[in-house]
Amino acid sequence: MESAPLLKYLCFKNLAVLSTKRQEWGAAIDYFAKAVSIDGTDVVVWYRMGAAAYAGRHLSVARYALEQGLGINPQHWLTARLLVKVLSATGNDVASHALGQYVRASNPTYHVEQST
Repeated sequence: MESAPLLKYLCFKNLAVLSTKRQEWGAAIDYFAKAVSIDGTDVVVWYRMGAAAYAGRHLSVARYALEQGLGINPQHWLTARLLVKVLSATGNDVASHALGQYVRASNPTYHVEQST
């Protein structure tokens, strides 16, 4: 990545983290979205965006972000675990259960909560 886009990406990512610390969920989501529009390859940024959206009860945004993160790294267990919670919170119990089974089968030592 060239230096100008990299600088913008890092600024948006840092602003998103600061907004998250202030519990400004909408601003955090906006900054994370700007960051991933520049570079959408970092699973941690997608996870943090999903976590901010979940905290702000923007469940469709949370689901989208977490699914994008798992598309990058299907074994990022924090992302998978939070997606199970989001799916459960949206009433998608079948998908929540299936994803929970996948996580348990892939990593038997990792505990997956299926309740909100």
